[in-house]
Amino acid sequence: MTEYIYSCQILLKPVAQGTGLCAKEDLQKLFVPRKFIGTILPMLRLHGTVDLAGMEQGNTGDFTVLNVCGFDRDGRVYGVELWHGRFTPDEVIDLIFLIYDRYPRILD
Repeated sequence: MTEYIYSCQILLKPVAQGTGLCAKEDLQKLFVPRKFIGTILPMLRLHGTVDLAGMEQGNTGDFTVLNVCGFDRDGRVYGVELWHGRFTPDEVIDLIFLIYDRYPRILD
């Protein structure tokens, strides 16, 4: 299902079910244990992103998302931490400070 949403919503090129690049089972193989992330964390280049799509008044569809990802030397990306919800502006600001406290090596 994820590959269809990505193709349709991000690429604006919908594909018929069953004709995507990979199956849901293939995507599940990409997840690595949290313990592994902890061991490679010092070697990753950390970046944070903030999606404030859910901050509009009266919005009931989108969520606000903050995440921290790390890239290794080969360009592979690892999701380090993710916050997803309907946050107030004050909560978003608090989360940004929390992220910078937890990950002082984070790049803009």
